[in-house]
Amino acid sequence: MKYLDCIILSLHCFFVSIADANTKNKLMQDVYSFCDKCKIPYKKKVKFNLKLLRYVLRNNYEFRNLFYWRMGACTRKFHFSTILKLILPERIHLMFGVDSKNVGGGLFIRHGNSTIIHAKSIGNNFYIHQNVTIGDSGTGFPIIGNNVKVGTGAVVLGPITIGNDVVIGANATVVKDIPDDCTVVSSGAFVIKSNGQRINMQPL
Repeated sequence: MKYLDCIILSLHCFFVSIADANTKNKLMQDVYSFCDKCKIPYKKKVKFNLKLLRYVLRNNYEFRNLFYWRMGACTRKFHFSTILKLILPERIHLMFGVDSKNVGGGLFIRHGNSTIIHAKSIGNNFYIHQNVTIGDSGTGFPIIGNNVKVGTGAVVLGPITIGNDVVIGANATVVKDIPDDCTVVSSGAFVIKSNGQRINMQPL
């Protein structure tokens, strides 16, 4: 296993070494964000923390998607991401449809199943759960600010603006602008049938 670690580290170190400074900086912010959210102890370093990067890559499928997406923009022509995916596979049903240069650092994905992220731009410290769709309504894509958290099953569509410090609750559907420092939730669940008989809607 130690030999495998050395091979994986060497390949990913080389992959990182040919990236531009901005990509490296955002990637390191992503690493620290994953460690913070997953309670992984670490010490911040001035230089790129390759040991910590290796640990997160080996133990988190979602971060692998993020890593190859971040790095792919500046190294695509060398096909390195394709090669490395054979060693450390991605989460299959997690898709990025936004250019990495338009997404700030500190991106964190809590489970990546059935998640599509397609926005015009996304700020720093974006936190997203599973089964989320962010994308086009047929007229354009969202702009998402800093420190935004999106809950499980939420849908964010269209040429709208999501402000800074916003929380979008589970299963909420957002098609209008949200100002800064807001929390948005879906409508509550209602009982429409009881003991086999249809009744007027009653909140749980």
